[in-house]
Amino acid sequence: MQGRVLLAVSPEVERRLRAALTGFHVTSTATPQQLRRAIAAQPFDLIAVGTHFVESMALALIEEIRRAAPRTGVICVHGLPFRHVGKPTLEAFRLACEALGVPLVIDLLDYPEGEAGNRAISALFGKLSSPHQATSA
Repeated sequence: MQGRVLLAVSPEVERRLRAALTGFHVTSTATPQQLRRAIAAQPFDLIAVGTHFVESMALALIEEIRRAAPRTGVICVHGLPFRHVGKPTLEAFRLACEALGVPLVIDLLDYPEGEAGNRAISALFGKLSSPHQATSA
């Protein structure tokens, strides 16, 4: 079993990530309150926050995670098409994440559905969930 990953993502993104992260111990949260409880209850190697998680509160949640678990790696995951905004908005989000110390925003739309895409996602999470890599990827 690989690292402990906490997902704070939309249900659609959770399904995709669970398919890719079969070798990890994965915990999911559906609300900010569940996220807070999970972080308080146990350590995680990596926390993935989705761009579409609970009314797009991702940036505020990243700030909270950084305060509550400063040594835990945090990444953002985008996995749904933006309906009313384009690439400039995603780029602005990436920059905001970078300013908060998040080393990577993964766009699941860049990875094909199926085994090859899942392997690539799993390898990326494996690299980022190792303690010495999570903050420097």
